[in-house]
Amino acid sequence: MQLIDFETWERRDHFRLYNAMEYPYFGITVDLDVTGFLARLKAAGLPVYPTLIHAVTRVASEIPEFRTRVRGEQIILHDRLTPSFTVPWRGDLFNFCTLEFEPELERFVRACQEAMALAQDADALILDAPDRDDLIFMTCFPWMAFTGMTHPVNPRGGDAFPRFAWGKITSREGRELLPFNLQLHHGLADGAHAARFLERLENVLKSELAQNVASD
Repeated sequence: MQLIDFETWERRDHFRLYNAMEYPYFGITVDLDVTGFLARLKAAGLPVYPTLIHAVTRVASEIPEFRTRVRGEQIILHDRLTPSFTVPWRGDLFNFCTLEFEPELERFVRACQEAMALAQDADALILDAPDRDDLIFMTCFPWMAFTGMTHPVNPRGGDAFPRFAWGKITSREGRELLPFNLQLHHGLADGAHAARFLERLENVLKSELAQNVASD
């Protein structure tokens, strides 16, 4: 973890501007072209949800603005990120699940499936430690595609966690499209960083993941 010198920080003025707002967040929803993604996972015996969690965490970790947080009066930069995500629980309810990121996909998937099973069998909601801020939050809306989404936040509590959501993959004009939403604190990141993330994630799901699955 690195403490950022606020007075020499290039985002200092942007942060002051947006952090003073009642709602300093912005969101973007796009259709990612993931043509062939489901077929590759099926052939490799990999589950969709844990694989997407791994890909999102991996790509978010590559972008410093996604690892930056507000801690009291300080701005800090984490070395790594930890995924926290929803899982089905008790009928139409959901629970939360958090586990440490593992760069190797298959090891992460196994650990993720085990952690999800524990969360689904839990007697109560599993909440993250209130002082932990290396997290990124994810959820899935698997029933249909969507064109927009907002996430609950606590701006008065210094909430600067990136949030991600995705929906059902649908086919259109020969392409397979994944509706994908992200929400960021505008004092810490801009549209350029969101675009960099989305372009990189699409490439990982279409190209790099295909190579990794083929080589396993």
